[in-house]
Amino acid sequence: MSKFSEYLKFLLDQNGESISSVSRKAGIERTSIHKALSDRRILAYKAVQKLSEYLQLTLDENAELFRLYNMLLQGENAYASRQEISELFQELSAVRFDSEPVLLQIDKPPQETNILHGQLAVCSAVREILFYEAQEPGTVEIDLYLPPRLNFVEDFISLWKSGRELRVCHLLCFSQNPGSEFACVEDLRLLRQVIPMCLFSMGRYTPYYYYDQPAAASVNPFCRYMITPRYLVLMTEDFSAAQIYTSQPLISHYRRHFQGLLSRCHVLSRYARDVLDIFRHNMQNVRQNGLAYLMAQPCPGRFYTNEQAEKYLRQDVPNRRELLDMFRVWITRLQEIRGSYITVFSEEGLWEFARTGVLLDVPSGFVEPLEQQDRFTLISQLREETAAEVICACVANPLYLPIPAYLAVYSDLDTGLRIYTNNRYAHGFGTCSIHIAEKGICHAFQDFFASLPESQLSSSREETLQLFDRVLEYLKK
Repeated sequence: MSKFSEYLKFLLDQNGESISSVSRKAGIERTSIHKALSDRRILAYKAVQKLSEYLQLTLDENAELFRLYNMLLQGENAYASRQEISELFQELSAVRFDSEPVLLQIDKPPQETNILHGQLAVCSAVREILFYEAQEPGTVEIDLYLPPRLNFVEDFISLWKSGRELRVCHLLCFSQNPGSEFACVEDLRLLRQVIPMCLFSMGRYTPYYYYDQPAAASVNPFCRYMITPRYLVLMTEDFSAAQIYTSQPLISHYRRHFQGLLSRCHVLSRYARDVLDIFRHNMQNVRQNGLAYLMAQPCPGRFYTNEQAEKYLRQDVPNRRELLDMFRVWITRLQEIRGSYITVFSEEGLWEFARTGVLLDVPSGFVEPLEQQDRFTLISQLREETAAEVICACVANPLYLPIPAYLAVYSDLDTGLRIYTNNRYAHGFGTCSIHIAEKGICHAFQDFFASLPESQLSSSREETLQLFDRVLEYLKK
């Protein structure tokens, strides 16, 4: 039995009525319920809703029933992957750029220990060493091979925001999963650390990865470690115990070993900060087999014209002629897409574009705001092709898929996943552009975007068309 059918049986048994009675009173075919309980049929969504209402499920019971229902529809691996990516976007949306950095002042240097016991003691010791080393002037090099669930993202972000010059190399172990196209959920969970660190480090954080079986890393009891200029911290896989060393020969030995490992591993993300490089990468990311694009504003690039590019690109922009040529190639490539064209955006972002004409995915000093008539034309064309199902426009449900206002995300199976900061980012457009080409992660994101239409994470096509109509009515005034 599936987990859904088991849980549905539990709820029906808890109710105490016969299936015939429940089906009659809830307005569902009796055979549909019987077949659902034996996994011979998947109930329609409305039927599950009717059962939930008739059985008067609590909030927790209702959430669990629909969680298992979605898992049954999507498959456990795909469901877990999509949930992980959704939660990643939720965390990225909650990032505060204006918060004050929280720093520890460590006056007494941490001491070498035989062994520390307990996760709290290990976390405290690592944090003390990290902040103690960061107090030194100049560049501090830190090498990380941490337990997957040990997370110091906020500490590193605080140190970078306060102006500390930390250069961090982070080695990640991805699970071997050759029989599946998708990344392991645990690997996707690591992106919750990697992406914020990439964004805030301004190029001072480099993640690397290799593949291995999950159990392989725990053969050595102290298999994880952190290396700083004056400390070596060895940790268990679950960070329940640690050893701290201050021996410089031992630290140097581990540093050389770590650098040798990196030379055999893959770089997970690459950076670009030059505007021309970012545009060039984005243009190369567009292939005929399809494109998924997520940002607060929709991506109507396939409807731009060469005349509009010439009209709105400021005359004083450096390398204007080269930029125009790149824009024209980009527009043409978007128009030539024959696969899926998915643009995911927020209702707020669409209204902002309609009211201001300001484009988020080009530097604010490069392009003039679009005139109202051009805004109307672009959104009209976007609506027309959405209605004809030529493209897929998805309005993200802010409860389940809040879109980080400061990011733009491209996903393509051939060229990878690209995440770059737009004009909403505290330090401006293109401060950080990240490229991830690991196939499992790229497949997971592509699947996530493809699953959005008609899911609870986004509005239906009809609701999206109604939103377009309201915006166009506003622009007519």
